Amino acid sequence: MFSKVLVPLDGSSLAEQALGPAAAIARTSGATVDVVSVHEPMIFDASQYEPLDRSVWDETRRYVEGVAAELSSRGGVSTTHATLKGDAVECIAGRVREIGAGLIVMTSHGRTGLSRMWLGSVADGLIGSARVPVLLLRPSDAAQQPAFAHQLFNHVLVPLDGSAASEEVLSAALALAKSSGARISLLRVVQLLPLVSAHSVTPFGYSAPAFHDLAIAAMKTAAAQQLDRVAARVRDEGTAVDADVVIEMSVAPTILEFARTHEVDLIAMSTHGGGMSRLLVGSVADKVLRGSDLPLLAYRPMTEPEPSMPAAGG
Repeated sequence: MFSKVLVPLDGSSLAEQALGPAAAIARTSGATVDVVSVHEPMIFDASQYEPLDRSVWDETRRYVEGVAAELSSRGGVSTTHATLKGDAVECIAGRVREIGAGLIVMTSHGRTGLSRMWLGSVADGLIGSARVPVLLLRPSDAAQQPAFAHQLFNHVLVPLDGSAASEEVLSAALALAKSSGARISLLRVVQLLPLVSAHSVTPFGYSAPAFHDLAIAAMKTAAAQQLDRVAARVRDEGTAVDADVVIEMSVAPTILEFARTHEVDLIAMSTHGGGMSRLLVGSVADKVLRGSDLPLLAYRPMTEPEPSMPAAGG
């Protein structure tokens, strides 16, 4: 479970939409919500700008204090707050380390691109530098007050690729599932590679199609065995879990289709990189993020996987 949940705000109603889910997670986890806003000083050195800069700082500080007070009274959670000055990503990542936050909750971009440049760029930077899970929520276009009685998740999808790095998101996914009584689905997509030639013969005496089928069967069996071991660990934690292995040409579309057809309401993935904009070209996590309307729990593994060629088609 999480003990401290950090919510970065930029003063917009869009960013405030993260407060409801954060409060719901905090209530069920017994966590404290830390409300943070960053004042990025004006670049001008001229003394006539100093009073304006000070005024903006004071306004930001009062705003954060007010949000934290309302969250505490209406949301029923313990809160702390901070107004920081400097680069947003650096300040928030430093705050995460200072208070020992275990989760960042914030709204970010949807499938049509960045909804707000600040939120999108800060989310991207935090995934790479904060080294804690970041729960990216899809913002609503309609202005609304934070819903402090927000319903948590029911079905969490965790796509894995067989690497230890991809499994590092499981701890946070399991904590969210426990806090909301959700079930977890583990998914392994084994990528189907096209035959070079239907008439070629392998050195083992099989025709290419037959050899291809044997290889696919072996890969699926190995993937299923590995996934079953992971599922057993989740089950030992008292959380309902199922595991599926799918053979397909493209990984990301398969994950998105599985989420759509199985009523998933949260996808949890390791990012395998230093932020969404710095992932390998064709990255599966990036395509899932930008191709889905669902919330995404993104986590950069502490141990990065060895560099590899990106999967064709993603």
